Amino acid sequence: GNNRACALNGDGAVVCWGLNVALGAVSGLPAASALVARETQFCALGRDGRVYCWDGLPRAATAPALAAEPALPSAPAEIARGVGFTCARLASGAVSCWGTGTSGQLGHGASATSATPVAVRGLTDAAQVVAGRDFACARRADRSVVCWGLNSRGQLGDNTTTTRNAPVAVMGLTDAVLLTAGLRHACAYSLSRGVVCW
Repeated sequence: GNNRACALNGDGAVVCWGLNVALGAVSGLPAASALVARETQFCALGRDGRVYCWDGLPRAATAPALAAEPALPSAPAEIARGVGFTCARLASGAVSCWGTGTSGQLGHGASATSATPVAVRGLTDAAQVVAGRDFACARRADRSVVCWGLNSRGQLGDNTTTTRNAPVAVMGLTDAVLLTAGLRHACAYSLSRGVVCW
């Protein structure tokens, strides 16, 4: 996050530190299995299968607010955090997103915000999901990559700068085994080409 960081301990506790934040555990958070951050916003995947999110700013409440349950159809296997939105990959390979969607970053076919999780259109075989500032990408089971959301700087990798509210394929990437996203770019490790970014 901006000027602050959190870590996930082996026992599932989350501790945070940084600008105006003393080192300490996040209160009210059960044992977690994963942790993601984007700017001042943090989310953890609880070992209870629920998603917990909170604002890392010192003026905000320290207790995380429960999000997404019971609306998700099943417990998430992975979570990704953008700015104002969150995506969860389910064990089935489906991906659901919720939050700010005005740039299509929820991937459900409309540029609309949703307080409850909505399924990313046509995505049923995701092996990984990542999120940038206003976009998200998924690595599929066949090692291809799709992205959706804001595309003003080509962050969707489809050789356009057209914003998309549903997934589009990243051009020429068919053998990705790892995926990551920055604020306005994404990178993948390709078996044939090494690290590629767009």
